[in-house]
Amino acid sequence: MQLQLGSSSYSVSIPRSYRNGEVTIEEVQANQVAYYFSPNSEMDFDIYQFRRPNTGMSLEAFTKKTAADFNGRNARTRTINGIEVGTYLSREFYDGIEYDVMSALIEDGDDYIEVVFWLDGENAVQEATAILNTLSEVQTYDLHLGTLPFYMSVPIDYRLEEESEEDQRRHWYYYSENSPLDFDMYQWEKEGDTLEKYAIEEARAYEAERVDYKTVNDVFLAYYYSYEEYEGQMYSVVNYLFEDGNDFMKISFWLDGEIAVRQADRIVSTLRHTKN
Repeated sequence: MQLQLGSSSYSVSIPRSYRNGEVTIEEVQANQVAYYFSPNSEMDFDIYQFRRPNTGMSLEAFTKKTAADFNGRNARTRTINGIEVGTYLSREFYDGIEYDVMSALIEDGDDYIEVVFWLDGENAVQEATAILNTLSEVQTYDLHLGTLPFYMSVPIDYRLEEESEEDQRRHWYYYSENSPLDFDMYQWEKEGDTLEKYAIEEARAYEAERVDYKTVNDVFLAYYYSYEEYEGQMYSVVNYLFEDGNDFMKISFWLDGEIAVRQADRIVSTLRHTKN
């Protein structure tokens, strides 16, 4: 299955047995965004995403510097499926046990993505190498938003989980088991409201601080942040509202962590209106 690396434009393919594990507050503060493990393998891996500390430094130079910081060895860069990757080997401790580790670094705009493979098990090197060799750009598809002439690009593993209609408001819920981000879409008739008026009233109902506005690919958006409960847990939600003809549409992204925030921003940046 495709696994997007953080909120970057890159992904790897991993066996379906891998699951998203828990990341502690301390690990989040150290720029870790995900941990994956499999009951069928002793090899697990972490994903980090962080700002490039020196945009003038080449990937090769940064890989060698990082390897030196961790007493690493075999630091080098190579091209995998047209993407430059820096790798090095090191020995690191976790819970008092020392492990062999292979780290891979990739540039993504102003960010670095780092995948840290913990080489536990007889076939760990081969398993880690096989995953790294699938590195590619994230595969997406164009999602048609309701019945309106809007589209946005989402990773291929997002699927329609639920569809309903209540009080003439249609609802679609999209989910990916490989992402901390899921989202709802709603469509309904304006009934005389303007976008600004409706957005302000709804934001007040959710006790949001304010409504902001921006334009993405010539689509005018009103948006606000709410704080909502789902299955006993509270989440930050960013709600985007826009219009076409007699209809309003809203997309609500459920932000389970910082990477979900960045993934939502990436998806919204692809929103576009198709002209007849």
